[in-house]
Amino acid sequence: MKKFLFLFIALSIGLSCKKPLCGCSPIEYHFILTVRDANDKDLLAPDALGGYKAGQIKLYYKEGGNLKLVNSYIRTPISYYPENKEVKFEYYQLQSPDLVKLRMSGKTEFYITFNNQEPLSLSFEVSRIDNSAINVMIDDKPLKDALLFKGYPSVWTVTIP
Repeated sequence: MKKFLFLFIALSIGLSCKKPLCGCSPIEYHFILTVRDANDKDLLAPDALGGYKAGQIKLYYKEGGNLKLVNSYIRTPISYYPENKEVKFEYYQLQSPDLVKLRMSGKTEFYITFNNQEPLSLSFEVSRIDNSAINVMIDDKPLKDALLFKGYPSVWTVTIP
């Protein structure tokens, strides 16, 4: 009877918990890039004339003298709610959590291509606070941070003339 009561209590507790017992949250990694023209037009938007479609911007890392493709995707514009007020960030974003994971694993040589042109060097550091890319540069030129709001990962902007 004691075994049955113990088993019943253990099952009740186990089934009533909605979070894992460790209480850990998954770790997120953020490399977020917007691509704009000189007039601030979103070049990742699906209807952008002269813009880029999925797969036309590629990220790579170098290993053993070879460039290896890094997974990335284009995310739609977002809304966020600082102080309970909706604010829209109207730009599509190229995102790649894998790029940050590779950087954290010790990889240091990264590249980006636009429409299969020559690869450009891509460098960045990783914030230990939120695992996001910081101090992002393409061909040693610093990119601008959109500074959405405190607590949101950095969103970097590359301007294509």
